[in-house]
Amino acid sequence: MLRTALRYHDLMIAREGVAHFRRETFSPPHGFSTLSMGNMSFRFREPSNGFDDTDPFRNVAENRRSVFAFLGLNSVYVVVMKPQHGTTIVEVNGESVCDTPPGDVLVTTTPGLALAICPADCIPIFLTDSFQSFLALVHAGRVGTESRVLEKTILFLIEKGFIRDASDLLPMFGPSIRRCCYAVDLFEENVNVLLERGVSSNNIVAPQSTLCTYCSRLISGEHSFFSHRRSSDSSGSEPQGRFLAVAALPPMS
Repeated sequence: MLRTALRYHDLMIAREGVAHFRRETFSPPHGFSTLSMGNMSFRFREPSNGFDDTDPFRNVAENRRSVFAFLGLNSVYVVVMKPQHGTTIVEVNGESVCDTPPGDVLVTTTPGLALAICPADCIPIFLTDSFQSFLALVHAGRVGTESRVLEKTILFLIEKGFIRDASDLLPMFGPSIRRCCYAVDLFEENVNVLLERGVSSNNIVAPQSTLCTYCSRLISGEHSFFSHRRSSDSSGSEPQGRFLAVAALPPMS
């Protein structure tokens, strides 16, 4: 159970299919691809969609570029996480942008750099401050949540001098599986970590409580997002895929 009541925020879905919060809610460029935009992970073959079906990876690259274009991002400056279901924190700056090692937390201070992940049903959590002096991306699945990966990230940010304490944080939660469809409430457990460390509930940006990657549907009746658990439960009738969660530090003006 949440320690404090939260004010939930509606995710807006643009005509292009990218879900996002209002800019006044979370100002760094960010977005979450909906199922209609196609698979975003190179682990899974994507139907041709009019692209060259002899190259199963080209379609994923095109799908990703459509998200990046909507957000005004250059795909060269997007680092996609290689999650391991652990608590390894990786700083991504300079030369490390070209060859990011595996980990479940990415942290950058490079203006114009975007951090991204293709979640299964786990929570993508983005952290920044009011100055947008850094951006962190936390992959919080069941194992990571039990290992308190979010708390370890907060302690890392304090130790490195990115923040004075957790009250400086502006956290943003992306879509994930919720209590309605999963025994472990990953969302509430991670929100409580933030509250325990002193983050104001007013600073936490979270999608409406009814938004679940497993069961939420658009007005059209189509599922909102890819869900690993839903695909597994459908006995192969639904293709595997992943959505993309991405946010960026604004470029230097």
